[in-house]
Amino acid sequence: MNIKTGQDKDVVLLVDDEPELVSALTTALSVYLTWKVIGISDSRHAAEILQEQKIAVLVCDMNMPGPDGNAILRLARSHNPDTVSIIITAGTDMARLIDAVNFGGIWKYLHKPFDFKQLVQLVQEAMQLYKVRTAAAGPAPRLPTARPRTAGRASPPTPIPHARHQPRPVSAVPHRPDIKPKPVAIKPGIIEQRYRTVALIASGGAADVYRAEDTLLDMPVAIKILHREFTSDAETLAQLISEARIAMQLSHKHIVRLHNLQETQGQYYLVMEYINGDTLRTLLQQQGKLPLDTVVQIAEICADALGYAHRHGVLHRDLKPDNLMLNDEGILKIVDFGLACLTNVRKDPDYICGTPCYMSPEEIRGEPIDPRTDIYSLGVTLYELATGHMPLVPGQPNDGVDESAKPPAALQPVFAKALSPEPTERWEDVHAFAEALRRAAGK
Repeated sequence: MNIKTGQDKDVVLLVDDEPELVSALTTALSVYLTWKVIGISDSRHAAEILQEQKIAVLVCDMNMPGPDGNAILRLARSHNPDTVSIIITAGTDMARLIDAVNFGGIWKYLHKPFDFKQLVQLVQEAMQLYKVRTAAAGPAPRLPTARPRTAGRASPPTPIPHARHQPRPVSAVPHRPDIKPKPVAIKPGIIEQRYRTVALIASGGAADVYRAEDTLLDMPVAIKILHREFTSDAETLAQLISEARIAMQLSHKHIVRLHNLQETQGQYYLVMEYINGDTLRTLLQQQGKLPLDTVVQIAEICADALGYAHRHGVLHRDLKPDNLMLNDEGILKIVDFGLACLTNVRKDPDYICGTPCYMSPEEIRGEPIDPRTDIYSLGVTLYELATGHMPLVPGQPNDGVDESAKPPAALQPVFAKALSPEPTERWEDVHAFAEALRRAAGK
């Protein structure tokens, strides 16, 4: 079969080791669909195509000689995280299917024999999902340079161009000495021969986070090992599984990827994308506050990521400088998306998810929440980044407050709207908030 491997934007790749089935399905799909359909019965050939071009939708058999379905899924995901994958198979063991969900990111599963119309409908839905995932395609913008704080009086940060202009390819993270992390041992059996821990990154009330090496895929990962006291509660564990399943579906250049949730001998742990960098909390401690240009860039990037998540029905619920990271290239990444209750849990049964000073009034009251809750938390975060101070408590007089603790006058109405106690009085969506902030800043 002579197959062109051009650069078509929307391509459906069908992989199955039954040549007759591949031929029939490829012909039929080509009749019903407007996108290019490539049918392959040799998984090795499919692997070559996946490395040559981006595939929008992958329809793949699980049980195949040579590279099997899991290998093809991993390859597709590594070359294009936005690829939407559908598994078709006559039968496979549960362990392989779970592996496909965790590492291959499968979207749907069809058992043979299946209704052909069902496959057509799934491919159409998968293509629409792919278009949503790639709606904001493009290189991840970098944040500008911020000058490290020196001892004594802080020097003013150097102004930088707006994100719409070509940014300088440097990180906003101050230079850090190259110190090799000290190896840290954890309980044997937790990482099941696959993950080799390198260093303890952080330790909190709910989990310990390690930098580790994925020896199978030969790449660094972050592993969050959840404390047993946390996962022993059936209700909390059910919420963990539900939120992790949803968070794993998010694929955005500014959201730290959650690869999978695993359990070994009653010990649960999350495997995530590893970010080598610092949080904005660290940058705040070094700088005191950030340049207005930088804050506007952060607002626009967060709006891009939050808007994507909100369209997928996912809220962050714990936005704060501690959950915004800059990698060594200056790329902003949002951490712990949709997993607020996993990172802020306490033994106190009355404790609520999230960090109170960044939480919206309705969330603190235990009322229903929506994307406007994240707008409130983003408003608090950006206010702190711009001024070095938390917003004033509503109802308190502003007399006597140092003007340096306030944002510029033009920005104050924008923040006031974002921080309104009533959700209906806030911005209608996060993009409107970011745009209003940009205009008020004159950028």
